Amino acid sequence: MKHLLIFVTILTSCGTWSKKDCDELPWQEYGQEDAARGKPYERLRKYDYLAQCKRKGDGAKYEKLYEAGLDEERPRICTYAGGREYGLNKSDAPDGFCGKYDEKNFRRGMHEANRDKDKATKCAADADCWRENRCVMHTCEIGGGSCVTPKDCEPVGKCIAGRCEDF
Repeated sequence: MKHLLIFVTILTSCGTWSKKDCDELPWQEYGQEDAARGKPYERLRKYDYLAQCKRKGDGAKYEKLYEAGLDEERPRICTYAGGREYGLNKSDAPDGFCGKYDEKNFRRGMHEANRDKDKATKCAADADCWRENRCVMHTCEIGGGSCVTPKDCEPVGKCIAGRCEDF
């Protein structure tokens, strides 16, 4: 947080970024914090840090440092339990977020958490419910949601005759 305040002060006081400003940003810490919050790359997009610093010529270096921070958090996050935590409390992680780590169990945990959250969701149509769930009497119910391809029902179901079925 201290780094962010210093950085915002620098930005508002002079309006331009120097190579020194970019070098002093805690890129690796930002990667760790964003991964832990469930919002990888959010800070880079929201505050345009990387784009600003790429103009100074060392964008690849800063991006590698940020990625190293994400990588430090991935082994802890990319598990079934980590996926459930993301699904219940945070956001949907981008496809491939776990990379070489346990993407399949992470996605399964996130999927099941979203499905559990969906039980209390009010709906007007299947599209209002999460993935394979369906809308019955304005409430999302587990399973039986509409699908076109098997991917619509992943990671725990199959698409049979336009409906997701758990197996």
